Amino acid sequence: MASHNIETILSIAESTRRDFEVGAIAVPHLVKVALINRPGLTEEELRYVRVGATGAVANFPDEACQVATDELKHRLGFGEIIDGSYVVTDSGGHESFERHEFLEVGRTDRAERTIVDISADQFGGPPLYVGAWIRPWSTLGDLQSHRPSAAH
Repeated sequence: MASHNIETILSIAESTRRDFEVGAIAVPHLVKVALINRPGLTEEELRYVRVGATGAVANFPDEACQVATDELKHRLGFGEIIDGSYVVTDSGGHESFERHEFLEVGRTDRAERTIVDISADQFGGPPLYVGAWIRPWSTLGDLQSHRPSAAH
């Protein structure tokens, strides 16, 4: 299996984040990209994407992970969007699993499974991460396994 060039990925991730920070990405473009990456969206989901894109443009990085990951995948031309979580640990050592999306780009010279995240700073994480898939990033399966069981 061929590996992806980490420097190219990093450069595209940096420019994507910068474009969000300065408001250089239009909401209609983000909606179009979401439709490309997520075929079969219902009308309700599409409304959610429009609202999310509007908020992402206005308040990046807060609540921007979905459209930011869509745009990043669009610019890279590859990757798998991960509907996962970001583990936040408070000063008392208690963990919460915040729902979060990021991009897995496969093998690079940095890791067998490399992820790219341009909006983790909404949870106190780095503003840009390109590296191994490690904690605090996790899948929704990990999120579900850490929730207490509901009492019956």
